[in-house]
Amino acid sequence: MEALARWLSGRMEHDEVLRSIAPHLFFSCPTCQQTAAQLAKKLDEVGHWDEMVAAVEAQEAGDLLAELDRMSFDDQHRAVRDRDDLQT
Repeated sequence: MEALARWLSGRMEHDEVLRSIAPHLFFSCPTCQQTAAQLAKKLDEVGHWDEMVAAVEAQEAGDLLAELDRMSFDDQHRAVRDRDDLQT
């Protein structure tokens, strides 16, 4: 009960959430299991260790790449040079 209260009140450290809360969710919730498996696959696909990079930035990168693919080389070069969203 104390662990749940600390988690819900925001007083549980992130590493403890990963050790106690996350495994419980992944074990007992089919939706969490499926989502965790999809996220693990994304991590592997993008070759990155950070879940947010895999879940959010990788999608954004794919969309930006598709946008660049529709441009001529000179326009690609100019866009990469001038646009902040293409810098990372």
